[in-house]
Amino acid sequence: MALILSIETALDVCAVAIHENGNLVRMLEVREPRSHAAQLALLIREVCKQSSHSLSHMQAIAVSAGPGSYTGLRIGVSTAKGLCYGLNIPLISVDTLDVIAQETRQHCPAETWVCPMIDARRMDVFYKLIDEHHREVLQTSATTLHPLLFRDYLDQGITICFSGNAIEKCKTVVQHPRALFIPGIYPRVSVLGELAHSKWIKGITEDPARFEPVYAKEFFTTAKG
Repeated sequence: MALILSIETALDVCAVAIHENGNLVRMLEVREPRSHAAQLALLIREVCKQSSHSLSHMQAIAVSAGPGSYTGLRIGVSTAKGLCYGLNIPLISVDTLDVIAQETRQHCPAETWVCPMIDARRMDVFYKLIDEHHREVLQTSATTLHPLLFRDYLDQGITICFSGNAIEKCKTVVQHPRALFIPGIYPRVSVLGELAHSKWIKGITEDPARFEPVYAKEFFTTAKG
């Protein structure tokens, strides 16, 4: 039995879940901006209570790795690391864009590509591009939105489903009949837990002493010099 506690704090949502062998047992989430510090410990305690599992039952802790807000990620990752040290169990990180992409797949035709996006500042975003076979065409990158950004793919007849909290500003710039914008998609902790279980099976874990998430502010400072 593989029990994994997952923590999602990359964006506005503060959420936790417990998965058993990749199947959701219980999840709780609070969709309030800047609620992570006040809510995370309470949610962890409550999800354990409602699922009848204690933290000592967990085989791993999973956490959203960003890109995302500095404060939310710092709280989530610090909490995850503390639990891993205290319980002597592995840490699993999951790219926040992968969580959004997986959720998006449920709302798009199978043959389309998926482009999850996370808002950064002004017209800047984090994104990745994934084809219909779940292969990464473009890895996680930081960029400034402009009309030609995806034009080569769209003009080839490829339909791209854009999702995440940056699509409102994306749709004002990327205008093409094959560009689809899927509203209401955010990183769900239930999906995070499923992806974490896949990593658990493959033995892909992090060193809690060295792991750092992708902070939006630091990413752009590095990328743009």
